[in-house]
Amino acid sequence: MNSKKVLIFVIILLIGLNLISFSVFWQKQKEYNQLEQALARKITFVNFLNLFINKVLDPSFTMTIEDRVLLENTVKELKNEEIQLKWKDFTASPNEIEAQRLAFDILKIITENLEK
Repeated sequence: MNSKKVLIFVIILLIGLNLISFSVFWQKQKEYNQLEQALARKITFVNFLNLFINKVLDPSFTMTIEDRVLLENTVKELKNEEIQLKWKDFTASPNEIEAQRLAFDILKIITENLEK
């Protein structure tokens, strides 16, 4: 009779430990997924930053239509309304001074998003 109680206690203990382990695993998986999403978002911002520097700010580079389309698509991938609005203003800027100000604004927004 005593060994049955011990066996039942051990079984209940093992079930409890399994539930706790599953709960911890589920929480860690959730945290991992959040980190993975944050990293993917940061990679998208870094990719845009790289394109922006190499294809827009580099004075020795001549932009092609393909480059413009690539930049437009990358801006859309960012899913950041503020950058999309600044980009639209940047591409329609009437002069170099306004374009430089908007380029600065875009870079500032990117760095702010990378810090998050």
